[in-house]
Amino acid sequence: MNKKKPVRERYTGEIDYLYDALFPETNIEVTKIDNFYDELFPESSASSAVGWVPATLEFVDGNRQKVAGVRLFQPAADYFTLRSEVGAEEKPLPLIRLCCLRMAAMPDDFPDVEPVSSQIEVIETVDGRSHQAYVPADQNLETGFFGCSVQEAAPDRYLFFPHCNIKLRYLRRYIGEILVEKGMIDNLIFHRALDEFQQLKKQKLGQIIAKQANILNSVVEREIQKIYRQNITRFKVGEILVATGLVSEEQVKAAMAVQEKIKKQRIGTFLIEKGMLREEDFFVALAEKFRTSLVDLRQVGISRKAFNCVPREVALELQILPLNFKNSGLVVATMDPDVPSVREVIARHAGQQNIQFVLALPAHLKAAMKKLYMQPA
Repeated sequence: MNKKKPVRERYTGEIDYLYDALFPETNIEVTKIDNFYDELFPESSASSAVGWVPATLEFVDGNRQKVAGVRLFQPAADYFTLRSEVGAEEKPLPLIRLCCLRMAAMPDDFPDVEPVSSQIEVIETVDGRSHQAYVPADQNLETGFFGCSVQEAAPDRYLFFPHCNIKLRYLRRYIGEILVEKGMIDNLIFHRALDEFQQLKKQKLGQIIAKQANILNSVVEREIQKIYRQNITRFKVGEILVATGLVSEEQVKAAMAVQEKIKKQRIGTFLIEKGMLREEDFFVALAEKFRTSLVDLRQVGISRKAFNCVPREVALELQILPLNFKNSGLVVATMDPDVPSVREVIARHAGQQNIQFVLALPAHLKAAMKKLYMQPA
């Protein structure tokens, strides 16, 4: 990203030409040039109001307010200062009150957000809104991150999102694209597996029963259609097959359990079970998609203060492990970052709005939780 030039520097070339025209081959004092610049670009003009950017504020409670200007990270790193009108009194507000800050331009002290070098993210905030924005990866601000709306005609296109009020953020890319791009799986192998996975998802219960019971699918379909042709629709497929003596109730229950597993299964788990993908590779790609990091719980220190933030029963039910505090946020290990409701439950019990998820391998997370939660008091 290219660093945005200060206002004075952006106009230097134009002033040089103007100076040459007005004062050809003439010596003039530096202070006179400064005064001349101030007259051309007075401090009251929008272009020289250094640090102030017109903006729209989107608050946590759902309200919106358009203001004449804002200055980020003043008077402190977790604050911003606003002016409701030009020349109005400055008013500081904490960033925790905002879900999104929409700006007409990037602040002078920060680099431009360039769509060509950024990836599109979906950002869901706690006020229920969903945003799509170009977000550069190389940002390390403690309080939030910048983005640029995908809507080119948006009046306040430049965005700032405080970390504390983000419900979910992820790349607008399929996990398969990331896996193929990183060379974790061959493109042809992935698409063949995807076709198989999609066909598996379309299986009806009768087909699963036939496969589990080692019966021809045509036999199962014939018995089902025989009942339906008699306009008897009150029976379920499993009940019909049990009544005809083709299968037992236990076989139907087993098939229903398989069907439920298939419904919940995701492509990553399918690829791992088929031996086409390493579990660690999948979680590396998953971490990239959800803009977080993969941690090795065998090498991570756990803060007792953080650990005690969430009751044991809640942690076991959600399959999460509080680790420590970072940038005023509670860092929590999970193996599934795609469940926004989990964040809300943790925030409610921990009394901490800023929840930062990191990924952990299932085996490592389960081992750590067993060691920390299952030991007798």
